[in-house]
Amino acid sequence: MATPEARSWSDAFADFSRKAGGATAALVLVVGLGAILRLHDIGDRSFSHPENFVPGFPVPDWTTFPPSRPDLRAVLVTTLEDGHPPTYFVALIPWIRAFGTSEASYRIPSALFGVLSILLVFRIARRELSSSWALLPAALLALHGFHVFWSQLARPYAASTFLGLLATLFLLRTLERGRGGDAAGLFASTLLGLATQLYLWPLTFAQMIVAALREWGERGTLRALRVQLAAVIVAAPIAALAVVQNPPTGWSDPRLDYFELGFAFLRNARFWGNAPATFVPRSLLLAATVALLALAMIRAFRSVADPPPPIAPRPHWIATWLLSDLALLSAAAMLALYVANGATRLTVLASCGFPLALVALAHGMQAIVEPRLRPASAPRRLAAPLALWLALLPPALMLAVSAVRPSWVARGALAYVPYLLIAVATGAAALARQRLLAALVVAFLLTASASSLRYFAEAESGPRDYRGLALQLVPRLAADDAIFVHRESYSYPPLFYYMPEHLHQLVPGDWAAFVAREQPARVW
Repeated sequence: MATPEARSWSDAFADFSRKAGGATAALVLVVGLGAILRLHDIGDRSFSHPENFVPGFPVPDWTTFPPSRPDLRAVLVTTLEDGHPPTYFVALIPWIRAFGTSEASYRIPSALFGVLSILLVFRIARRELSSSWALLPAALLALHGFHVFWSQLARPYAASTFLGLLATLFLLRTLERGRGGDAAGLFASTLLGLATQLYLWPLTFAQMIVAALREWGERGTLRALRVQLAAVIVAAPIAALAVVQNPPTGWSDPRLDYFELGFAFLRNARFWGNAPATFVPRSLLLAATVALLALAMIRAFRSVADPPPPIAPRPHWIATWLLSDLALLSAAAMLALYVANGATRLTVLASCGFPLALVALAHGMQAIVEPRLRPASAPRRLAAPLALWLALLPPALMLAVSAVRPSWVARGALAYVPYLLIAVATGAAALARQRLLAALVVAFLLTASASSLRYFAEAESGPRDYRGLALQLVPRLAADDAIFVHRESYSYPPLFYYMPEHLHQLVPGDWAAFVAREQPARVW
């Protein structure tokens, strides 16, 4: 006889199968297609300078940018010379020790995060749409050339997109059910996201705004918001580190491209050559995306729902004093590492001041704001889709920051693209009664997304074919040849990756003195 626990799992599976229906098989096909596209020829692109900071590949000790990163300590110590938090590269270390340092090995984790993101998009969209319509944004992401491109490089962008989606899913579950396990998942995924990629900070702030608006009116207690604030406090030193890492940039990726199906195509992209042509009219893609966003907004404001019954406030799942300790411990760890390696006063002040300010905010919320909250008295509420908020608020926040400190880069904003696709699908679903029009819109969206595959497949990740250059150079090198290199050039290390047996022949210093002393047979 089955136990009650076994019956509950069986009933849950049966309920899911009944609700999903034929969409389950279709979802498997969509995720499978996404996996094939991301894993196919994943090692074909030349290892390039965007991947310079991955640990483990052979770099001479004198290389300062990027520095040599053979182990965990080196990754942490050299973080000030990178433009990203060290989390993703730290996580790569055990993977690389297990599977080696081939191009494919470096990139497969990104591909796996990219595939899992497709599944999460469906899970999130399913809370706003039917199973059939929830397949549309999943398919759009599976076929999305920009997402496939960054899922095939050893960079943190696919991972940060996944973590943002995971935090969104746990946020929805926390808002719906308020369970401790969902709150713990929200805390962990938010913290990991904030510690992985800087563009997750605007996304997290947008999620916090949504959580505050919903919880303030529905439950009279800010449970999810407290969890998010806890993650922000603990991750505060990462934001302080970012200020030191990232001076104002000269990037000027066009902002409008975001509203063309989330960078499916890019204007004036740094493709190191002519951007590949596409038969999809850019103006039509922009108009269609904006129109569908408007339809999603109209649908949201017309949709109302009864609020859930108020939930009585419970004790904090994590005490404010624990937040304070975690924030101060993380700040102390940052200080111990970076003061020992020549940190500036700005690093010290930011690492201490920002966490303490957030701790004070947490105390203020607990002592002043929360006791005054009351369950909502309104019988009905606007049911605006979460994806619509997250499609529009994070880019707006990032662009506001970029107006003061230039920092907008399309690859970082990849984390916002899934929500744009869900919002676009929500707008398309609003046309469901006009079947022919809806079918034409869906066909156009899928065609545009699929076209972006070829567009980005032809794009290289860097300005040079380092593998091809090494294949020409290495067979011609003699044992007593010398190779003169510029010590500070960021673009050379990818070439070193393909010539590990010749690193001792590299000469970064005083070339004239070397020639006079060593008298090499040939110089390259």
